[in-house]
Amino acid sequence: YNAFLVISDGANNKYGSFFAPYDFFYAWRKIESDDKELDGISSLVTMVSGLFRKDRLLAVIKNFIYFPDSSDKDTKIVCRYPQYFAATKLFENIKRHLKPEGDGKGGTYFGATGCGKSYTMLFLTRMLMKSPYFHSPTILLITDRTDLDDQLSKQFIASKKYIGDETVVSIDSREALRRMGLSKGTRRTAPAKPRFSAEATRPTVSRPAKQTNASGSPVGVIFKIIAAIILLNILFSFGSFFRYFLF
Repeated sequence: YNAFLVISDGANNKYGSFFAPYDFFYAWRKIESDDKELDGISSLVTMVSGLFRKDRLLAVIKNFIYFPDSSDKDTKIVCRYPQYFAATKLFENIKRHLKPEGDGKGGTYFGATGCGKSYTMLFLTRMLMKSPYFHSPTILLITDRTDLDDQLSKQFIASKKYIGDETVVSIDSREALRRMGLSKGTRRTAPAKPRFSAEATRPTVSRPAKQTNASGSPVGVIFKIIAAIILLNILFSFGSFFRYFLF
């Protein structure tokens, strides 16, 4: 059984999966998440002390090597160190803030474009689903872009075995989400990714707008004052122009 490979000449040190091209091999540049990134010969030290530390190596093999349920090509994804630190920190923070002892705020993760956020979410989902501490969690993924919507839907539905739950569904409306009965005390429901239309995302409770004449509102009055100032400036400019040529 091969977990991942390491390529090293002492100065260049990278790791990756058996099937990955060299471009997808990646250096492990930190020992701890708050450390400064190191390259060159120093990256060998960070890899040995960071990736190959006993507890971390076991954690990577257990939760951070991804195989899809089925694929028409050889696919095997090994986490990068930012994904490992992000998923691990989120997991611990969710655990620490879990209600009723905590405030229920699991935390916020920001990742730049192309950093592999979808795989970070997949790693975190597996950790939550496999953890006895969370029993049967309900995980809901909400996206704001159609392309990301389709990507996550296909990725999670093709990862039921990896996640550890056969009930992975894609939801396309708020009403469908309600019909699933995602409420307290329900059995574990697999990650769902709803695609909400503009109509579906309107607040269920709204306040009627005040019937106010726009011209009588503060904004309307300010607009009139600004328009009057602009008009006076135009008239003054024309007056100066005619005085120059006539006199």
